[in-house]
Amino acid sequence: MYRIGRDQYDGIEEYVCRLYSALDFTAGVNKVRSDLFSKGNKELERLPPNFSVLKLHAARANYQAKIWLQPNLPMMEILLEDGKHR
Repeated sequence: MYRIGRDQYDGIEEYVCRLYSALDFTAGVNKVRSDLFSKGNKELERLPPNFSVLKLHAARANYQAKIWLQPNLPMMEILLEDGKHR
């Protein structure tokens, strides 16, 4: 599986902060989430994900993209997190 490095996670986190119109998008999604909540936005579906959930979303999207990038292979090589092939 393609690995997502810290630099990529930083870029993803900044992008999500900008999506939610954060004034200080370098503070991180946890801070943006906290600020939005304290300003009265109590609807959880309208808040950005926290960083740990954002990492899971990014990993899942990365995994799906790897599968989609192998459409010409008769048998796709998919490596699971534990290092085993599926």
